[in-house]
Amino acid sequence: MEAQFFKTVAKCPECYITFQFAVTAEERRNEFALEIPCPRCGEPADFETFVQCDEDEYDEITGAYEDKVEEYEFEDLDEFDDFFEEDWG
Repeated sequence: MEAQFFKTVAKCPECYITFQFAVTAEERRNEFALEIPCPRCGEPADFETFVQCDEDEYDEITGAYEDKVEEYEFEDLDEFDDFFEEDWG
């Protein structure tokens, strides 16, 4: 059986960012896709119905999502550094 992939568009109700998210058919069966964490704050995002996509789209979307998670982690670290420098610098 060939692997199946699915994508959706999600929006965080906390920080209002919109992003794409993709899962495999197995992840959907295991209910992994029932709660999509926002890449910025980690809160569960609201999302549209999943639609089928190909493996290339899946790879592109998951890569972009992981990049956003890293980007927001660094953003948080920059804010911490700014706070640290203001109070202790």
